[in-house]
Amino acid sequence: MANTQKAIELLGIPQECAIYEGQIQTKTSRSLRVYEVSDFTSGKKKVYYEYEFVEKNELFGAYPFNLISNYLYSFGHTPENFEGSTFTTIRPASSFTVNLGPMIGKTYHSGWQKTKISPNDKGGYSFDIYTEPWMNTNTDGTPADMTNPFPLPGTCAKYARSKTKSSTTGEIKIWTSRYPVTQTLRKSDILGLINLSEEEYASKVGWTFNIVTVSNKTHITSIAMDVVDVDLNKKKGIFYINGEDTQSVSASGLITSFNKTNPGYIFQWRLYNGDEQGAYGCTLVAPFTQTQDNTINIAVGSTNSWNATTKTITYNFARPEVAKILAYAEFLPAQGKNECIGRMYNLETGEEYNW
Repeated sequence: MANTQKAIELLGIPQECAIYEGQIQTKTSRSLRVYEVSDFTSGKKKVYYEYEFVEKNELFGAYPFNLISNYLYSFGHTPENFEGSTFTTIRPASSFTVNLGPMIGKTYHSGWQKTKISPNDKGGYSFDIYTEPWMNTNTDGTPADMTNPFPLPGTCAKYARSKTKSSTTGEIKIWTSRYPVTQTLRKSDILGLINLSEEEYASKVGWTFNIVTVSNKTHITSIAMDVVDVDLNKKKGIFYINGEDTQSVSASGLITSFNKTNPGYIFQWRLYNGDEQGAYGCTLVAPFTQTQDNTINIAVGSTNSWNATTKTITYNFARPEVAKILAYAEFLPAQGKNECIGRMYNLETGEEYNW
């Protein structure tokens, strides 16, 4: 069973995005290769540039609903337009000045980014990401000069190429370096060479998450988490697959985006209260299996602690940090590298957000 509307509600994405329900199974990356040519064929050395755009396809597992939610809530995007079957979002460029630390007083540039989801010729959708393709930070952490910056890593690589001509046979031989050479090209060099605008160039070196349409009866198409009140100071975490509570409806036979039968999951409550940082970067962890009732009690005390017998998390209200708990689920074998989802709950304000 599946509940698409519930999944959309939990992930907080526009209703119109229901048409993108499916899986992302591959990713296409594009980049620019510039060849600095040393041409000796005329008897005198001539140096000029050649270029080509290349692309690489690789396996990549994700869920479109979750990825849209990530861009809207974690990456600062705003829905820009929904026209027919095409959905676009945007995050404008901005700048900020550091007020603390060794870089205090320095102003940094944050590049623009756009996404576009549209039908492709394979019966699915292309989830295109276009990012301002320039470095905004130097290797020492200081702000880059954005009047003529270096290219963003992975977008442009420079190779050496030589062309020589045999004096006896006239045969022309071409050698190209196997690996990139020292990067010296800047924004003005690149845009001048390819004769494109910045946005046109960004679309040539962006990447695409390839959405395929699959049945939510046989495949996982979204994962989500919710935190609900069971009673006063008593919380329960609900892990949803395809909009269905996993403790109420079995999802054991569904296929994940990495083409495996659902392996099951672990559930954890993680307390964040700035004390005794553990392996997960949190204060403490309360673990549960997927079949256990993960309902816990929340108590205020003078220490941060977890009592497995009474299933009580106690947090130290006197800490200067704002105490939060994370309801977290991860597919097995749960090594921090598998698909996961969480929902953060602020214990002092009641605010919640997807993690």
